[in-house]
Amino acid sequence: MSGFSIIIPVYNTLEKLLRQCLDSVVNQDYTNFEVICIKHQI
Repeated sequence: MSGFSIIIPVYNTLEKLLRQCLDSVVNQDYTNFEVICIKHQI
């Protein structure tokens, strides 16, 4: 099975919401993936 990437854009996200998002991703049944968080700066 090949892996895949999950890209999460991060703008003015509260730390609590980002934590919930990452926890949700990590708690999935999939095992072969990477998470990439992209911070947008203005």
